Amino acid sequence: MQLWYLKQKLFKIYHRLSKSTFCLYRPPTIHIEPTARCNMACFKCERNYGAKGYVQSAGFMPEEIFAKTFPFIKTAYSINLSGFGEPFLHPQYLDMIAKTRELNNKAEINIYTNGTLLDAVRSEGLVKNRVNVLHVSLDGATNATNQMTRQGNVEEIFDKIKLLNEIKRKKDSQYPRIRFNFGFNNENIKELPQLVGIAQSLKVAAIDLIQLHCFSESMKKLFLDTAALVASLEYQQAARQARQSNVQIVTPQPSSGCLDPFKMLMISWEGFVMPCYMEEHIVGNLQHESLEEIWNNEKIRNLRRALLYGQGRETCRLCNKLDDSNNYQTLPRSTNSRFYSDRHH
Repeated sequence: MQLWYLKQKLFKIYHRLSKSTFCLYRPPTIHIEPTARCNMACFKCERNYGAKGYVQSAGFMPEEIFAKTFPFIKTAYSINLSGFGEPFLHPQYLDMIAKTRELNNKAEINIYTNGTLLDAVRSEGLVKNRVNVLHVSLDGATNATNQMTRQGNVEEIFDKIKLLNEIKRKKDSQYPRIRFNFGFNNENIKELPQLVGIAQSLKVAAIDLIQLHCFSESMKKLFLDTAALVASLEYQQAARQARQSNVQIVTPQPSSGCLDPFKMLMISWEGFVMPCYMEEHIVGNLQHESLEEIWNNEKIRNLRRALLYGQGRETCRLCNKLDDSNNYQTLPRSTNSRFYSDRHH
């Protein structure tokens, strides 16, 4: 993995200096979304707002679409087998994980989940196929606080993590490492110190603090920017506890710009190909093209060119990476977004 990070730095230097938009290498990071369906309808999720129509017709990634990602799976350094939905809903999800590990024995595999569907069979599959990191999303240390913005019973989720830890112990495995994705706001920050204690007891390696992306006026009332987060007494208390407990707290960091289209691809369940997490730009469709054709096509190279020449704000309006305040924007999505998918078939 150290070699990967060195290559990443070299890629950045090369493209910034040369202004080249043609990538001679395959993306080191690939995201594959098994489904956009979810077993929850969280208050804060975009699926209840602009993406509502899209997710109502969402399905599962077909085997033939998944197969078209294999050449890029083989060469990736980091693979995320999750996306806009809850990945464990896919009927063949454990088979997808196993196939990914079979194709690439060295890559770091990450999975993001709400944790509600973890059971013994799924947990054993994660351990067997050496999934490196399992990211579990929650918004509180207690049900009352968590359910202000999310669904799900955190006590049940904690019990499922205990089951996973027991299976790891029996298999003498350190994988998957577990991280909490904590969507912070001005109400739930009071429970961050308590969550650190829970993380320690559950052998959770880190708590990643995720900024609220506001889709409604009521959500804006909950918004807390990163500067206010770090200045809060609750955060400072949690940080002290974390240092003593060997739990890492990761806060959002200011970005020096974005080069995601030079280093990653995201493939949605139906085959749309996008160059970043924000899902604003569809640059290809695996129903009609290969990843090799898409990786250096005109659409993605135009986006790379805009970022290299400082025009990213015009094309990437929602992203926090191009905003000096490091805040997500609340503008409506553009018609290039996959949530207008009927325009791209």
